[in-house]
Amino acid sequence: AEANYLWAVGGQTPFGAFGSGDRVLKLTFAQRDAAARHMLFTAIEYALTEVHSSLSLFIEYGHSLARVAPRADVRTFTRRWNMLMFKLDEARRFVALHDYARAHYFVRAAQHEVWELDRVLSRAGKVLRSRVACVLHAADDDVD
Repeated sequence: AEANYLWAVGGQTPFGAFGSGDRVLKLTFAQRDAAARHMLFTAIEYALTEVHSSLSLFIEYGHSLARVAPRADVRTFTRRWNMLMFKLDEARRFVALHDYARAHYFVRAAQHEVWELDRVLSRAGKVLRSRVACVLHAADDDVD
């Protein structure tokens, strides 16, 4: 594999392959804070987008998960959803305290919940099928 170091040349950035580690220490608190928050918020947004795209399949067909999935899968989904909300809430709490290491831990743990939610939703989505029905209507003037 070939690495592209186009944006790492020049040492103007503290990040990347050629960034010097001592420059990270020279960043202001606001810069370090913004970089850490951005990384966490991007991971959270990615996780929520994955769940939303899986759930939108059911909305597209006009069904709910409870109507399509077995009861055990609905219970599993509910438990995983509650754990996801707990982990995201903990991540939010630690971000507010500027404890990014713990917040990152909870965001990574939340990603595991997203994978399990996606697995449950894809298993339930296998029973969804689209049907096309043709309905013939008799013209009003053909009726005598």
